[in-house]
Amino acid sequence: MKTGGATGAPSPGLLFCAVPERGRVYLKPNNGRRPGVVLPNYIVFTPEIHQPLEQEAETYWHPAERPLQARSSGWIVNFCADADDYRDALQHLKRRCGSVPVFNRPDAVLQTARDRVTSLLEGIPGLVLPKCLRFSPLLPEDFENVFAEEGSVTPF
Repeated sequence: MKTGGATGAPSPGLLFCAVPERGRVYLKPNNGRRPGVVLPNYIVFTPEIHQPLEQEAETYWHPAERPLQARSSGWIVNFCADADDYRDALQHLKRRCGSVPVFNRPDAVLQTARDRVTSLLEGIPGLVLPKCLRFSPLLPEDFENVFAEEGSVTPF
């Protein structure tokens, strides 16, 4: 853990980062140097904001071997911006953050799952939405059953 000031007291902040659940990351060319890793649906700050944040906070990567001790932090910045890519990480942070102020609160991000957003927007006059359904097929027949019950759907 980083320490702050001359007192050596624990830093007040925590940067919450996670690997996407499907494990997909992208490499981006970096002006002839090594490519940089790009995480999908992730908050990106300019260096003028990110560097001071890193100096003032500990960075936690989910999943990790050690449990998240978020309640001892003064504040948290959550970099995970998509409920479908980071569901487990967001649920983990939600359980562990308590009353600590969080930028990009996990409970709010979890409300943005594609199937949830579709159901929230249903019924708005003039708005056409694809029918979305979240399901976990185990057998090829599961697709046939969903199509028979629900018709054409957009799965994710």
